[in-house]
Amino acid sequence: MIRPDALKTVAAGILMAVLTGCAMTTSDPASTALPSRAQHDFGAAVAAMQAQQWQDAEVLLQPLAVAYPRAAGVNLNLGIVYFELGRVGDAEQVLRAAVAAAPANMDAANWLGRVLREQGRFDEAETVYSAALKRDPDHPATHRNLGILYDLYLGKPAEAQAHYLRYQALQGEPPDRQVAGWLADLERRL
Repeated sequence: MIRPDALKTVAAGILMAVLTGCAMTTSDPASTALPSRAQHDFGAAVAAMQAQQWQDAEVLLQPLAVAYPRAAGVNLNLGIVYFELGRVGDAEQVLRAAVAAAPANMDAANWLGRVLREQGRFDEAETVYSAALKRDPDHPATHRNLGILYDLYLGKPAEAQAHYLRYQALQGEPPDRQVAGWLADLERRL
């Protein structure tokens, strides 16, 4: 059974994490550093996304994606915009480009997994999340997302429980109350 409130909360949490942490940095050698004008447009696009002005963000991000196809942050954010506009196929394409440009970008991997999950491509989503955890076994959001996939979509409660527990351990104190509720529900079912 899919908990709509759970999906909305996950989406909001990931979006905020992505919006606050996805700007291009020079520490990512697989990505293209943006010149100052492009950084300005990128910042304006992120601001439009925060205001949920998806079409405005798209107008700003599309030329950047064409000019800087290896800029993972640009593709990541354009993928989010496409997803919010209901253009799931376009979202998948640019998110795959973001993951290819910066395999260590966990936000891109998590969004790609979500897009695949939303299309009912659960095995592919599992592959994306699992590959991301091989790159960073201690990434909390990936454990949470894989737990959700196992819990709600693949009917693997024991695996879901393991990932929720790992997420909680990585989160530290205080524990995530929502995930604590999911764990209690899983314990009853197990």
